Amino acid sequence: MKTNGVVGGAAIVLCLFALPLLARGEYVVLPEETDKEALAAGDTYTGYLGDGPELIPGDSNCDCFGCREPHWFGGVEMSFVKLNANQRGNITLTFNDNTTVGTDFQAAPVSGIDSFGYAPRMWIGRQFGENWGTAVRFWSLSDSDISPTTPIAPPLPNFATILTNNQAALYSVDLDLIRSFGDGETWKIDAMFGARYGSYSSQSEVFAFGVFTTGNFVNLTLQNHSSFAGTGPTMAFLARRRIGETNCFFLFGGRGSHLWGERNDFGRSAGTVVSSPSAPLVGAATVSRSGDATFMNIVEAQTGFQWEFPLYNNRVNAFTRAMAEYQLWTMGGGATGGAGFGGTIGDLTTNSFAATGAGAANLYGVSFAAEHWTIRSYQVIPAAKLTP
Repeated sequence: MKTNGVVGGAAIVLCLFALPLLARGEYVVLPEETDKEALAAGDTYTGYLGDGPELIPGDSNCDCFGCREPHWFGGVEMSFVKLNANQRGNITLTFNDNTTVGTDFQAAPVSGIDSFGYAPRMWIGRQFGENWGTAVRFWSLSDSDISPTTPIAPPLPNFATILTNNQAALYSVDLDLIRSFGDGETWKIDAMFGARYGSYSSQSEVFAFGVFTTGNFVNLTLQNHSSFAGTGPTMAFLARRRIGETNCFFLFGGRGSHLWGERNDFGRSAGTVVSSPSAPLVGAATVSRSGDATFMNIVEAQTGFQWEFPLYNNRVNAFTRAMAEYQLWTMGGGATGGAGFGGTIGDLTTNSFAATGAGAANLYGVSFAAEHWTIRSYQVIPAAKLTP
């Protein structure tokens, strides 16, 4: 599995959860011109958090969802997930030297990547009022690994190098219109409607190179690949409920997308086997599907906890959250088929095949996020707390 960026991703997560160290108590600065005698319980005004000449404890609504004035918001999330992405096909490979007992090498079917990865998610948006907003979101996950090919049974001694390389890349861009429901203080539901662009790519390769048993030289490449890119509607919701009188909330949400686009996939084999004094065994074949109109469905689910707080000496509020996440990507269409390489030269028999079809991926793990928004637009102060 790739490790480039894991340290950076871990550093981002630590920074997200260090933000509460900057938090301050629930105080509000009253503008000097405020007529405190004229204020009554339930009145509103525009104020901000921070140090000032006059700090009054207040019933803080530290929640951008409750802001009545337009404001900007933005956030970042880092997910650590177990990823399984495949081409709905596999690669098989067998070498057998007839002068030895048993099968010299039989590879376990290679069907895609199955490893741990990390994925960033970023968003920026605008809240137009208490109930309406919009946001743009970007999410990306890419991973690869290269390792010795796993044999079904221990291979007999040979000198060849046989490696597997698996790769996967997924990303999406969403444009959402947000309609909010709830009081913004105890509970809140955001319903999101919009458009998504999504891309999926998964590929596996098996390489065999070198001297296999005595007097046999092999140079063989097997590949299968599946990819999709398209656009379509997306719908989502995110619900949250305050836990008691704390600033901690329970969250759960989901998203569904149906994308139309083009699918490309192929199965390919090419190689050479040499066993002197026989003539070399040479072959190459590719079965492919290009520009095929189809669809992809994406289903997502999240649940977890969120803590909201004001940042010290800034006109911003923020939250950090931790959530469990699951995603399922499935591509439409049937199998494409595959290409093989095989034959016998001298005492060595080779059989291999690379099959592919409509790709799919599923992932699950945990995500850590933080969001900031620009200004607390109003504060409700009970009149009893405004006594000089």
